[in-house]
Amino acid sequence: MTCHTDCLNGGGCDNTQGTCACGSQFRGDNCALIACPDDCYGNGQCIGGVCFCDKLWTGENCSQAVPDYGKIALVVCLCILGGIVLIGIIFAVWRQVMIARLTAQLNNGGGGGGGDMDISDS
Repeated sequence: MTCHTDCLNGGGCDNTQGTCACGSQFRGDNCALIACPDDCYGNGQCIGGVCFCDKLWTGENCSQAVPDYGKIALVVCLCILGGIVLIGIIFAVWRQVMIARLTAQLNNGGGGGGGDMDISDS
């Protein structure tokens, strides 16, 4: 089997497959296209040896994920909200404990008044 086209840029014909075997810097049916670094990691389009990354990818070879700032902001807000709720719960528990202690002191006569007081004139 022979290649249906001439292999360019130093590419050789792979007679077993009938296709051009391109060098590392070229690609395409006849090795006419300039290859991109790491073939854009599959996260973009290679045009003229330059990667044009998909929406969520960046970098020379599209290997770096773009941070999702919306999700980051949501996580931060949820953490702050969770902290506020936790403080509210701690305060509510503390308040109930203090009410229980004061109620126990009043029921045991420990109200600080010293018991009944006679204020009549003698």
